[in-house]
Amino acid sequence: MKYEIRSKSGTQVVSLTRKTAIFFFCKECMGWQESEVDLCEAPLCPLFPFRNNKATKYWSERPKRTLTEEQRESLVSKLKSGRKIKSDEKVEQVITPPKKRGRPKNI
Repeated sequence: MKYEIRSKSGTQVVSLTRKTAIFFFCKECMGWQESEVDLCEAPLCPLFPFRNNKATKYWSERPKRTLTEEQRESLVSKLKSGRKIKSDEKVEQVITPPKKRGRPKNI
C-alpha cells in the first residue's frame, strides 16, 4: 500500500507495511538519524515491544507479577464477565464510504 508520510525533507511516498511504519516513526523520533534507531532504549514507548530483539530481551528479563489467589480469582471473574458481555451483544458493523478528496466541482 502506497502512503504519503513525513520525512526529513518534507513528505515522501512509500510502500507502507507494519514494519516500515514502525521504522519511520522511530526514525522521526530519533531526529531522522537511522543509526540511532537501533540504539533506542525507551521501553515505555508503545512501539518498543514491536521492534527488534532488544525489546524481547527487555520483556523477558522483567520480573514477573505475583498474584495472590484472591487477586487471581478476581481477574479470572472479570475476564469471564467481559467475554460473556461481548458474546451476548450483537455488534452491527457500519461501513461508511471514504470522504472524497480534492476540490469540489463548481455546478
